[in-house]
Amino acid sequence: MENDTSIEVEQLLAETIELHSQGELSKAERGYQHLLQLKPQHPDALHLLGVIDHQLGNTDQGIERIQQSLAIHAEQPNALNNLGNMLAETSRSAEAIAAYQRAIELAPDYAPSHHNLGNVWAQVGKVPEAIASYRRALQLRPDDVETLLALGGILERFGDFQDAVATFQQVLTLQPDSIAAYSRLGAVFRKMRRLDDARGVYDQWLQQRPNDAVARHLRDACDPSHAPDRASADYVKSTFDSMAHEFETCLADLDYQVPELLGNLLQKHLASEARGGLRVADLGCGTGLCVPYLRSWAQRLVGVDLSPLMLTEAATKDAYDELCETDLVDFLQSRPAQFDLLVAADTLLYLGDLQATFVAAAEALSQGGHLLFSVEKLADEAQSADFQLSWTGRYQHSASYLRQQLSAAGFELAELSEAPLRNEGNLPMAGLLVLATKS
Repeated sequence: MENDTSIEVEQLLAETIELHSQGELSKAERGYQHLLQLKPQHPDALHLLGVIDHQLGNTDQGIERIQQSLAIHAEQPNALNNLGNMLAETSRSAEAIAAYQRAIELAPDYAPSHHNLGNVWAQVGKVPEAIASYRRALQLRPDDVETLLALGGILERFGDFQDAVATFQQVLTLQPDSIAAYSRLGAVFRKMRRLDDARGVYDQWLQQRPNDAVARHLRDACDPSHAPDRASADYVKSTFDSMAHEFETCLADLDYQVPELLGNLLQKHLASEARGGLRVADLGCGTGLCVPYLRSWAQRLVGVDLSPLMLTEAATKDAYDELCETDLVDFLQSRPAQFDLLVAADTLLYLGDLQATFVAAAEALSQGGHLLFSVEKLADEAQSADFQLSWTGRYQHSASYLRQQLSAAGFELAELSEAPLRNEGNLPMAGLLVLATKS
């Protein structure tokens, strides 16, 4: 009789795993639960039910189930690998590393555990360890595109541009339509100032996707003489949607200071009695990094951005009275005299010609209202130009151009000062901070 039950259990397990592999999560969940009724200590059923918990959004319960499975049978490399994945996703990095390392002890030739360990090493800033893990994974699976992309990314981050180039080129040999590889290879060439090579990469990318706004804009950045007067809305939306979840972490790594610097200008120039009574628009609000410096000034705070995913992140701060997904000029033109303070922290970097923006800002401000913004400073050797599209894909502006356009739009300059905005390639990026008042 016990033998019959064992056969039934193993048959049910095989059927349930098949349902799971086909994405039938509800049916598979019921199957694993039935298995546990037949055999409450079945390690595979506990492990795989934990995987389903994770897939359905209950990661904490998934971790607990897999730990129960491992307590019954410790030598399960697949379970340890899945446990590591869940721990990594919940920022329990040290525990994830331990799980992957134990999985590797049990199954040294299982490439995914080496790859996943590399991911966590990269997350915690252990670059040499990450590189070693990715290289070991590639010894086991030399043509694994996901691992090659991860290795190229960490080599780029480490500053080993030559090896990063070779790695991304290997990806394109294996997968000529890999947009991720074109994106990263072009970025590395731009960082190396090999702009002709970068332009060639973007040409290949455009052969794959002729209407790709990102490829087209970055190709223009390699040849500023043919650059448009502004980045397209599609480029801005695509770029910031792609980085929304990691945006604040990335900027922290770059010693990003713009929100604080603009906040200091408000403290310096605005009367303290205005605090709490202003109608404020945060133009290009992103994830809401300016909130700590604006909320105390605002009676009403509106966030504006082209990226819906950035606005989703901003909404989690529960600090804006309104969030609008729209172009900033269109927004300003639709709100005549409705604001006392407009703030654009690194938003105008994606606009070259600022005439229409400043005119629209003046229309949206009340009399005596303020426009506060930052831009990247045009390099001295290019000061004969008003603005220029940099190799970074962002525009840089001259101080004289800002003065001219602000005056023409009816603004009086309160302050224009220089300050480093962030690091770019371990060097400070020179910027201009501006506060102007509608006269």
